Amino acid sequence: ELLVKRGTAVADAIVAQRVGHVLSVSAASGRGYDVGAHVGKHLLFVAVGSGVAPIRAALGVVVARRARFGEVAAYLGQREPNDFVYADDMERFARQNMRVVRVLSGNDPSWTGPRGHVQDAIVRDAPSLADTVAFACGMKNMVNDVTRALAGLGLGREHVLQNC
Repeated sequence: ELLVKRGTAVADAIVAQRVGHVLSVSAASGRGYDVGAHVGKHLLFVAVGSGVAPIRAALGVVVARRARFGEVAAYLGQREPNDFVYADDMERFARQNMRVVRVLSGNDPSWTGPRGHVQDAIVRDAPSLADTVAFACGMKNMVNDVTRALAGLGLGREHVLQNC
């Protein structure tokens, strides 16, 4: 499965291909997350844009072993409502006692959920971060902003795993 974010020449060319077309791709970038190393902890996942894809994979690991973890929350940010991907999976995760918060940074007047940036939504919610490990994935500036926001809420930088 491949998530392609439209808007660049390469991405648009991929999206324009017919089903069954063969693509050559390189290995995924980033370090990934060893979610299993954090059994017994509360988990906070934060992603924007195409960074939702690796977070979705990590959440799949958590749901398969749900009883081994504490509270789980995922803050997912996009510009437009139609940019949110994996809706069925996110609903399934929510049914497994995981909090899924979708945050819109665009101006769509029909949006009734949280607005702004994911880190601002986390600060507004002010969750208890004791015994929490955070996983942040997306654009480098966003990941750094999330790390700073979490530090302001008392979560040490060593407890924020970054993938950008």
